[in-house]
Amino acid sequence: MMLRRRSVLDRVQDPKILALIASAIVLNFVGGEVIKLARLPVYGDSVGTMLVGLLAGPVIGAIGGVASNLVLGLRDPSMPFFAPVSLVIGALAGAFAQAGFFRAWHGTAARRAPVRTGAAAVFAGLVIGVAAACIATPIAAYVYGGVTGGPTDVLFAVFRSYGLDVWKAVFGQSVVSDPIDKLVTALLALAIVSALPRRTVARFPNGPRLLGDADVEPSVPPSADIDAVA
Repeated sequence: MMLRRRSVLDRVQDPKILALIASAIVLNFVGGEVIKLARLPVYGDSVGTMLVGLLAGPVIGAIGGVASNLVLGLRDPSMPFFAPVSLVIGALAGAFAQAGFFRAWHGTAARRAPVRTGAAAVFAGLVIGVAAACIATPIAAYVYGGVTGGPTDVLFAVFRSYGLDVWKAVFGQSVVSDPIDKLVTALLALAIVSALPRRTVARFPNGPRLLGDADVEPSVPPSADIDAVA
């Protein structure tokens, strides 16, 4: 028997991955709209993107992030411009999950060391936020002059009132908003993973890592990236 590695296209066409990405787009839309209604100086529109990364890994996470921005761009013209930001968010969430920074709260790892498990997720969220800020700054400054029409424009205006130029004001706004936003987003995505049945989580590529190997029932085949070929 020969083994062949599944291509990215094969993985994306998997029905459960397609359903996950579609659900992520809905989550991103709802989260962004709630934040806009609340007028909070954060974003709230990347919970779904992080969820895809946590469950399906960095490559699918990046694809899910870009797909979400392109679809949501049908309603908000600014979204496609920030697709590179979502690409990095999804990819980093998947990479951190693969590295063991995220553990489902009902897993044995979380029960043995809840503080350490939570601290790792917090750290990952902050790093993702800083990376997102660095990528979003030139896009917001060059394309929109710092004013994107979102709640974070309030922070931009505050920094401008202190005499900072557009680039510095955008960077200041991003550094304040993004780490907080991505920290909360990471914890929300992890909460969703933890609320899902273990058998469901185990079917995704990152499932065993999220649950801890001891938590995956042998009868549940994880969604591997390798297919058997006779």
